[in-house]
Amino acid sequence: ASCSDDKTIRIWNLAIPKCIRTLNGHTDKVRCLEKINQSSLASCSDDKTIKIWQIDNSECIKTLNGHTSFVLCLQLIDENTLASGGADKTIKIWNLENSECIQTLNGHTGPVECLQSIKNNLASGSYDKTIRTWNIDYSKSIRIFDNTAPVFCIELINEDTLVSGTCDKFLRIARLYW
Repeated sequence: ASCSDDKTIRIWNLAIPKCIRTLNGHTDKVRCLEKINQSSLASCSDDKTIKIWQIDNSECIKTLNGHTSFVLCLQLIDENTLASGGADKTIKIWNLENSECIQTLNGHTGPVECLQSIKNNLASGSYDKTIRTWNIDYSKSIRIFDNTAPVFCIELINEDTLVSGTCDKFLRIARLYW
């Protein structure tokens, strides 16, 4: 699947390769996709929403509202819990069964650009030049890693090591201690 500035999500058959389905519903640029399970995915957009899609029939089955600006990134925490990061500088934790925002994590001073699930915790990278680790059970920031430039991507290498990419073209390694 791919997302686009043209407000659509496209489902591809890579064997052909050909677009086999187009999902329409967002009213602005679609920023990120996150697979929920074999039959559904989540999308986030500059229209301030997160949509949950049933892939096989192209139907939007849920719309999650709560961010006050662009929604920039998504991360599935478990089969019923989704995290979203936004230009409003917040991270929201969503219960996918009832579509409710169950937590809002505050602490970043710039847009939240990327998220990474780590066991039952979360890491976030921001335009404020930091990576934060969060205990989502207690809605608390555990640790802050300072960077020299905005953080645009983070990836878990193993259970206690993150690598981050920043706009100054550097990769940085962060050791996590729980």
